[in-house]
Amino acid sequence: IDNGLLIVVEDDGPGCSDADLEALTQRGVRVDERVDGHGLGLAIAHDIVTSYGGTLEFGRSQALGGFRAAVRLPSALLAAHMPDSLADEAHAEQSVHAMHPA
Repeated sequence: IDNGLLIVVEDDGPGCSDADLEALTQRGVRVDERVDGHGLGLAIAHDIVTSYGGTLEFGRSQALGGFRAAVRLPSALLAAHMPDSLADEAHAEQSVHAMHPA
């Protein structure tokens, strides 16, 4: 990712329908009724991520076929909350990936 942090979580389960994916960040919405819950977790996570200028996206995993969640956070946020030694290390790592993309 250019100038930021990307965290991706994927699984090989049944995934969600497109309609369910659209509703996942609404409070009280639960797709998996097999386990207890209140439908607040992803809504709260979405609120936190967007409050920091990031995005939370849901979809289907290309690699595994199941659910995919991706959190993107801007580099300005990382720089503001990261100790200088880690920020320098992260910048160096980002530069290496820019020169040698995966």
